[in-house]
Order: sequence, then structure tokens, then C-alpha cells
Amino acid sequence: MRGWRNTYFFFFLKILFFPFSPQSAPVHGCIFFVVGPSSCGMWDAASAWFDEQCHVRAQDSNQRNTGPPAAERANSTTRPRGQPRGILTFNVFEEPSISLFALEHCEGRELHLEEAVNSVLNKDLHFYTQSVWVKSGLWIAYEGSNFLGRQILLEPNEIPNWTAFSGWKTVGSLRPMKQPAVYIRIKNRAQDEYLTVTGNAADTRATSVCVSPYSGKNTQIWYYCRGLFKSKANDTCLDVIGGRDTPGAKVALWTEHGHFRQKWRLNKNGTISSYLSDQLVLDVKGGNYYDKTHVIVNQSMEGEETQKWDIEIL
Repeated sequence: MRGWRNTYFFFFLKILFFPFSPQSAPVHGCIFFVVGPSSCGMWDAASAWFDEQCHVRAQDSNQRNTGPPAAERANSTTRPRGQPRGILTFNVFEEPSISLFALEHCEGRELHLEEAVNSVLNKDLHFYTQSVWVKSGLWIAYEGSNFLGRQILLEPNEIPNWTAFSGWKTVGSLRPMKQPAVYIRIKNRAQDEYLTVTGNAADTRATSVCVSPYSGKNTQIWYYCRGLFKSKANDTCLDVIGGRDTPGAKVALWTEHGHFRQKWRLNKNGTISSYLSDQLVLDVKGGNYYDKTHVIVNQSMEGEETQKWDIEIL
């Protein structure tokens, strides 16, 4: 098994829950597993819960009625791998971002990373980590350089004292966990309809993005990676037209360029926010005109169901 020590696998398990009440129907669900080697050589797993139609559902580990005591669960994200931890939800779909600090309590000199670094201690960086702030995504920290030695899986959280947390003097190297390569459908909760590419998919200038009933076609299938939503129909990206960070700006498709106008965050409250502004979220235009089903970015509003989306894993 030595050749597999740094390999991670992704797989799904369909499960059936039977409620305690004999009058209730059984509940279907599935678990998404990220499986890899723990620091002690054993195999470890992180999971995300989905409902009966495989919609991604955020779940607060403090609201679960099983597992470790509440106080212990509350600290599950600051616990080395191999120990009990909370359920991972959207973290595997987030754009990775992490900051290392030269002092405890996330103070002092900061080293911000968004991609793998094979040595934090090399002559260029020469950075001795005393605290860590995992801002988004899942990261694997290695005690040694070149991704060698003991490992710890890190979730979004602040770690005020790295040595007390890990037992290591510092961090040797880091890399983000690769996002699962999966296709998805995106369903609007208010309309119960899917994000759809309409028009001539071969010509991005002749397409629009709207919500429409389920069709089963590629025009409703998307691929999410590195913050981009790519259409399976023509491999173009969801894009805020003109890059305007103003409510009401239309959303369309454009060839990938990776600027903020094409980048999106999946939030635990069901919204999808633009990198242009955390307060701008994907919404359905509405109204009585021909473009009422078209998709725009709008000011985030509490309880607005047209701004809530469910992610269906295919």
C-alpha cells in the first residue's frame, strides 16, 4: 500500500434511513466520501450529506443528534485527522484559500496561499508557521517539505496555536484537496426549475441563461471547478455581463478568462454569490416581461427564495 499513501478517492454511497415512526416513509440519502491516508497510516474519510435527490445540503454539526458531545463537535474543525470530526459539506467545492502567520492568534507576518507550495521553509519563503487561518476549501498540511511526513486535513477555521494543535514545530508544505470532478444541475428553489442555456449554444452571443423546467439535456448540466460554472453544452462559463458589480446586472455565458466576473461561491445558506461582491447573488429577474426567467445578480436579501439554489450531483 506504500504507493497509495498520498492518494485520495471520491465515491458515493446511497443509503436508506428508516424513521422511528411506523407511519413515516423511509428517507433516502447519499453520502459523498473523500477517502485518504491519515497521519498514522490508517485510511480516513470525510463526508458530505445529500438529500434523497442528491441535493447538496448544508448541515451544522452542532445540530446533529448523534456523535460526540456538542462541546466536542464544536471544535471538530480544529482536530487532527483520525479523531472525531464534523461532517464536511461545501468545503470540497470552494476555491481554496489559506493564510499562515508568523505569530500566534493569526497575527504578525502573513503568508497567503491559494495553491500548493512544496516548501514553506525554503530560502525564498523561510516561513515558520505559528498560527493558521483556513479561509476556504480543504487543505492538507504536511510536516515535511515536498509533501512528505505526517499529514493533517484542515477545514475552514482559525487555528491560533499551530504547535499546540498539531504537535509539529511548523508546517513543511501544503496543498489544497482537489475538487471532485462531477457534473451538476442547479435548481432554483422558488421556481423549482433549472439553470438553463437557451439559444444557439454554438454562438455565445446568441445564448442566454434562464431557469426552465427539467429537460434532461446538456443545456442544464454544469461543471463547477475553481470557482467557475462551465456549461456542458458549449464549455463556456457563467459570466456577469460587463463585470458590473451592481444589482440587476445580467448573467450570460462567455469563454473562460478567470476574472472575478466569472467566479462564484456556493454558500451554505443556498445562495450563489459573485466574486465581484459578497452581497451580489444569483437571482431570477422576475416581472412580467419576456425576460422574466432570465438570471441576474441581485442584492442578497434574507428569505428571498429566488436567490436559493439546490445543487444536484449527477
